[in-house]
Amino acid sequence: MEIKVYILALFDIKCMKSINDEINMALRGFVANVGSDVIGTMLVYRNGFIVSSISRNGINTKSFGALLAAVKGSIEKALSKVDAGSVNSLILRTNKYIITILPVNQNAFLISISPETSNLGLILMGLEETREKISKLLQ
Repeated sequence: MEIKVYILALFDIKCMKSINDEINMALRGFVANVGSDVIGTMLVYRNGFIVSSISRNGINTKSFGALLAAVKGSIEKALSKVDAGSVNSLILRTNKYIITILPVNQNAFLISISPETSNLGLILMGLEETREKISKLLQ
């Protein structure tokens, strides 16, 4: 019995690694398609844990992931108090960045960080395509 459990555990680890690799490929594809309009992208769990990320220009994805998970959680909590529905997407504009957050499922969301002069339409189209790919992987 122990041997079967051990083999199953190895199989699960191998499957997880394969899924993480495919998630990473989806993020890389998004960055490649959108080009210089994206300086960072990541898949983040609700608790701020980063599943996979890609960044340019020294973006600290760990800090951004944790911060944006907290922001998204606070907004969702506030919206539920006023019965305003659930968050479909968030677009935050700062004087440096456009930060886009799209939910992938109940537990994870996709984040894109772009320079403030970026083509938001192109980013949203690319994010939606990437979200669909990742959503299928996580089912």
